[in-house]
Amino acid sequence: MHVSKSNSALSKGALYNNTLHKSASRKKTLHNSRRQSSKLVNRSKGFTLVEVMIAGVILIMTVTAMTMVYRTAALSSGKASDNVEFSASVGMIFNTIQGHVRGGNATEAMSGDGHLAGVDYRWSTELITKKGAAEKFDIDEGDWVEQPVRFYLWNVELIVSQGSKERVYNYKELSWER
Repeated sequence: MHVSKSNSALSKGALYNNTLHKSASRKKTLHNSRRQSSKLVNRSKGFTLVEVMIAGVILIMTVTAMTMVYRTAALSSGKASDNVEFSASVGMIFNTIQGHVRGGNATEAMSGDGHLAGVDYRWSTELITKKGAAEKFDIDEGDWVEQPVRFYLWNVELIVSQGSKERVYNYKELSWER
C-alpha cells in the first residue's frame, strides 16, 4: 500500500504540476491573444497615409468640379441678365420708330438715332412698295375706280448697341398718308 500511496502522492503532484503548466500555458495564450488583438485595435484606430491622400485627391476633385459649375452658372446668369436688359429696350425702340414712321406721314425714306434705356440705336427705312386701297366700284359711273396711293410698306433696319455688343434687326413697317 505504501507503493500505491507514494504513486498516488506522485500522481497528485504530477497532476498538480500538469494543472499549473496548463494554467500557465493558458495565461500565455491569453496574453498572446490580447497582444495580437491590441495590435489589431491599434491598427484600426486611424487611417493610413495612402487612405488620407486618396480622400484628399477626391475632395480636391469635387471642390474643383463644384467651382467650375458655380463659375459657369454665374457667367450664364450674367449673360442672361444682359440679354434681358438689351431685349427689353428693343421693344421700346420699336415703338419709338413706329411712331416716327406712322406719325410723320412718311412718303420718303427716313432715318434716325437715339439713346434709350442704356442702349444706343440707329435706324433707317427703305421703301419696299406703295399702293392704294383696292379698286372701288362707282355706281354712278358704272366702272371700277382705282384708289389713290396712300399706303407705304417700309423695310426698317435697326442697329442696337450696348458697350461692345451690337445687334441688327430688320423688320417691316406700314405707313399711310392721312
